[in-house]
Amino acid sequence: MSTKPTIPQPTIPSSQVSGATEAAATTTVSLWDRITDFVSRNRKPIIYVAAATTIVVTAGGIWYLTQSESKKKTKRAAAGKKKRPKQGGSVTSVSDEESQLNIPNGMLFRGKSFNGRR
Repeated sequence: MSTKPTIPQPTIPSSQVSGATEAAATTTVSLWDRITDFVSRNRKPIIYVAAATTIVVTAGGIWYLTQSESKKKTKRAAAGKKKRPKQGGSVTSVSDEESQLNIPNGMLFRGKSFNGRR
Protein backbone atom coordinates (compact mmCIF):
# COMPACT_ATOMS: atom_id res chain seq x y z
CA MET A 1 0.00 0.00 0.00
CA SER A 2 1.38 3.27 -1.04
CA THR A 3 0.26 6.55 0.30
CA LYS A 4 -0.25 9.45 -2.05
CA PRO A 5 1.90 12.45 -1.26
CA THR A 6 -0.12 15.48 -0.33
CA ILE A 7 0.60 18.94 -1.60
CA PRO A 8 0.62 21.50 1.17
CA GLN A 9 -1.90 24.31 0.76
CA PRO A 10 -0.43 27.81 0.95
CA THR A 11 -1.89 29.99 3.62
CA ILE A 12 -3.06 33.48 2.72
CA PRO A 13 -3.13 36.13 5.40
CA SER A 14 -6.63 37.36 6.17
CA SER A 15 -5.70 40.99 5.37
CA GLN A 16 -5.02 40.06 1.71
CA VAL A 17 -8.28 38.11 1.38
CA SER A 18 -10.49 40.96 2.53
CA GLY A 19 -8.67 43.46 0.28
CA ALA A 20 -9.16 41.23 -2.79
CA THR A 21 -12.88 40.90 -2.25
CA GLU A 22 -13.24 44.64 -1.76
CA ALA A 23 -11.28 45.34 -4.97
CA ALA A 24 -13.43 42.88 -6.91
CA ALA A 25 -16.61 44.49 -5.63
CA THR A 26 -15.53 48.03 -6.54
CA THR A 27 -14.12 47.27 -10.03
CA THR A 28 -17.17 45.57 -11.49
CA VAL A 29 -17.64 47.86 -14.48
CA SER A 30 -20.20 46.96 -17.10
CA LEU A 31 -19.25 46.21 -20.67
CA TRP A 32 -21.02 49.33 -21.90
CA ASP A 33 -18.94 51.51 -19.55
CA ARG A 34 -15.72 49.94 -20.82
CA ILE A 35 -16.74 50.42 -24.47
CA THR A 36 -17.69 54.07 -23.98
CA ASP A 37 -14.45 54.70 -22.10
CA PHE A 38 -12.43 53.10 -24.94
CA VAL A 39 -14.28 55.12 -27.59
CA SER A 40 -13.83 58.38 -25.71
CA ARG A 41 -10.07 57.78 -25.46
CA ASN A 42 -9.62 56.61 -29.09
CA ARG A 43 -12.11 58.74 -30.99
CA LYS A 44 -9.92 59.83 -33.94
CA PRO A 45 -8.49 56.38 -34.84
CA ILE A 46 -11.97 54.88 -34.70
CA ILE A 47 -13.34 57.54 -37.07
CA TYR A 48 -10.41 57.08 -39.48
CA VAL A 49 -10.83 53.30 -39.53
CA ALA A 50 -14.58 53.60 -40.14
CA ALA A 51 -14.03 56.08 -43.00
CA ALA A 52 -11.33 53.95 -44.62
CA THR A 53 -13.49 50.84 -44.37
CA THR A 54 -16.41 52.66 -45.97
CA ILE A 55 -14.25 53.84 -48.86
CA VAL A 56 -12.77 50.38 -49.48
CA VAL A 57 -16.15 48.65 -49.38
CA THR A 58 -17.69 51.23 -51.71
CA ALA A 59 -14.81 50.94 -54.18
CA GLY A 60 -15.09 47.14 -54.09
CA GLY A 61 -18.80 47.31 -54.79
CA ILE A 62 -18.31 49.64 -57.74
CA TRP A 63 -15.59 47.40 -59.17
CA TYR A 64 -17.78 44.32 -58.77
CA LEU A 65 -20.72 45.95 -60.52
CA THR A 66 -18.60 47.17 -63.44
CA GLN A 67 -17.04 43.71 -63.86
CA SER A 68 -20.39 41.95 -63.87
CA GLU A 69 -21.78 44.50 -66.35
CA SER A 70 -18.83 43.97 -68.73
CA LYS A 71 -19.35 40.19 -68.56
CA LYS A 72 -23.00 40.65 -69.50
CA LYS A 73 -21.99 42.80 -72.47
CA THR A 74 -19.52 40.20 -73.76
CA LYS A 75 -22.14 37.46 -73.41
CA ARG A 76 -24.66 39.56 -75.35
CA ALA A 77 -22.10 40.29 -78.06
CA ALA A 78 -21.18 36.61 -78.36
CA ALA A 79 -24.84 35.61 -78.57
CA GLY A 80 -25.49 38.22 -81.25
CA LYS A 81 -22.76 36.95 -83.57
CA LYS A 82 -23.72 34.21 -85.99
CA LYS A 83 -21.30 31.48 -86.91
CA ARG A 84 -20.10 31.58 -90.48
CA PRO A 85 -20.18 28.34 -92.44
CA LYS A 86 -16.77 27.01 -93.36
CA GLN A 87 -15.71 27.64 -96.92
CA GLY A 88 -14.19 24.82 -98.88
CA GLY A 89 -15.22 21.67 -100.69
CA SER A 90 -14.10 19.16 -98.08
CA VAL A 91 -17.21 19.38 -95.92
CA THR A 92 -20.57 18.52 -97.44
CA SER A 93 -23.91 18.72 -95.74
CA VAL A 94 -26.03 15.68 -94.87
CA SER A 95 -28.70 16.53 -97.43
CA ASP A 96 -26.08 16.57 -100.19
CA GLU A 97 -24.82 13.11 -99.22
CA GLU A 98 -28.35 11.69 -99.17
CA SER A 99 -29.18 13.06 -102.58
CA GLN A 100 -26.02 11.52 -104.01
CA LEU A 101 -26.96 8.00 -102.82
CA ASN A 102 -30.26 7.87 -104.77
CA ILE A 103 -32.09 6.19 -101.88
CA PRO A 104 -35.83 6.83 -101.55
CA ASN A 105 -36.71 8.99 -98.53
CA GLY A 106 -33.00 9.20 -97.73
CA MET A 107 -33.12 6.32 -95.21
CA LEU A 108 -30.49 3.62 -94.85
CA PHE A 109 -30.77 0.32 -93.01
CA ARG A 110 -27.47 -1.52 -92.53
CA GLY A 111 -26.04 -0.33 -95.78
CA LYS A 112 -29.07 -1.29 -97.88
CA SER A 113 -32.01 0.80 -98.90
CA PHE A 114 -35.00 0.51 -96.63
CA ASN A 115 -38.48 0.61 -98.11
CA GLY A 116 -40.48 -0.85 -95.20
CA ARG A 117 -40.29 -4.55 -96.24
CA ARG A 118 -38.08 -7.24 -94.79
